[in-house]
Amino acid sequence: MLLAHDIARGLSPINILEEAGVPVLPWQRRCLDNWGLDQHVLVTRHGGKSSVGAAMALHTAMYVPGRPVVLVGRAGRQSVEIFRIARMLLDKLKSPPRLIVDGAAALELENRSRILALPGDSTTVRGVSGASAVIVDEAAYVDEEMLVALEPMLSTSGGPLWLMSTAAGKRGFFFDYFRDKSVDFFRTIATADDCPHISREFLDKRRKRWPEWYFRQEFYCEFRDNNESAFTSDLIARLFSPEVEPIWA
Repeated sequence: MLLAHDIARGLSPINILEEAGVPVLPWQRRCLDNWGLDQHVLVTRHGGKSSVGAAMALHTAMYVPGRPVVLVGRAGRQSVEIFRIARMLLDKLKSPPRLIVDGAAALELENRSRILALPGDSTTVRGVSGASAVIVDEAAYVDEEMLVALEPMLSTSGGPLWLMSTAAGKRGFFFDYFRDKSVDFFRTIATADDCPHISREFLDKRRKRWPEWYFRQEFYCEFRDNNESAFTSDLIARLFSPEVEPIWA
């Protein structure tokens, strides 16, 4: 009976959330149904992306033995928050795997897989190799040097890279990947309208208090320029042409 239950749970990270009693939104289900793919996940503030990342991390650690799952954010507290949720989900499972290491930012399961919450510093994450998955939280705020440090971790496993974030201006690799649909990602967009736990009353209050560009960016997944900028990102981009060789080349 336990073996059958474990096999069924291993089919999808969705089963981990449901077993732990966590409601699964349609956009979350769509992400987790495609858990083995590289993903670009653009989500409203407080939309539930940390729960998705945690379920993905725990499921991968449980069913891909002997490899680390790496969690990263711009600040260490972001990766630790996903780690904390993953640890909470583990506690709520029936017949959970035994822990060998149970730390504040790292755990190791009996199958020798680990979940590691790393700080957002590209100079200190390079020691990890053979990751089964890399999950980047608030990727729009992470610099490109960090991405370059992270992606080689997947070179021997072929595991997925998940970039999850709210929108944050028309800049950086997260925005570039959003704009360039030729880059091979499974893509998800979830606005506040896709998250019924975000009340209409709350949104109406923020719309009245906040600048419109900021409100749309935080809750409706729109990459916006700060209205205080003298020049928009689109205007600056039009000043450059790939057909003209720069004089400093």
